[in-house]
Amino acid sequence: MVKEIKTQHEIITYEYNNKEREDIINRVLKSVGEIGFYWDYNDELSEEQILKIFDEDGLADVENDIYDNSMEYMDEEIYKIMDNELNEKEQTDEELKESLREKLQENYNLNIKDLLKNSSVRLRCELETNEEFMVMDDYKKTEYYKLIKKVFKDVFKVKDLNEEINSFCGSGYSKLVFFFKVSGENILKLRDELQSNKITFNKVGCGFFNNWMGCGGMLDLEMLKPITLNINNWTNNKDNDKYYNISVKLDKQKYGINEVYGLVGDCWREY
Repeated sequence: MVKEIKTQHEIITYEYNNKEREDIINRVLKSVGEIGFYWDYNDELSEEQILKIFDEDGLADVENDIYDNSMEYMDEEIYKIMDNELNEKEQTDEELKESLREKLQENYNLNIKDLLKNSSVRLRCELETNEEFMVMDDYKKTEYYKLIKKVFKDVFKVKDLNEEINSFCGSGYSKLVFFFKVSGENILKLRDELQSNKITFNKVGCGFFNNWMGCGGMLDLEMLKPITLNINNWTNNKDNDKYYNISVKLDKQKYGINEVYGLVGDCWREY
């Protein structure tokens, strides 16, 4: 039902009932279809945002950040839609306009998957332990080295593994590191793996590296087959006195792999 109210300027305003407002809102939503961002090839997530996605609530946090930072743009687009889709009478019902604005905002699609298609990051996955460092001469006596030999049996050639160890240029031993580039839909694939407390490697870049000292091996260990590792305990060792975690981090610290080795892009194989 429409209620007409004349003002001193002979302006007529209209107040629709709830059913009428609902019908108008549904009509507009059907007319405009899905609204949301269009990300072109210049739009991408930052490396920090991609790393944040791997956290439990990280994807939602990143989406909220984009949403909050884009409110002004979104509101401008929504008000344009309302101006185009509501007739002169409907424009005078403030409650109708506010309800429609909220509904359009609620249905706004950030198209995060399209944004991910343009995005990529270089990551380093380290196999960590709290075992004490030892000088190079005694490296092969460490529990860490023995566990590497055990866990990666048949994944690397023994000869290649020994040559990698012997190619260190520092006095402290390095961690076994997988380095790779992840982009597009593979970002969500890696996120799913990390959320399930595992990670699978299949012929990505691999070798021993110590970012604190800026040294390591040749980083050219060849994987003979894929391997899946548990994040919190990659050795399945039950010794509570030691931990064996996997750490996924950006390779952009002062002594990252690229800085130490001057690697070209081709060395960063796709995850």
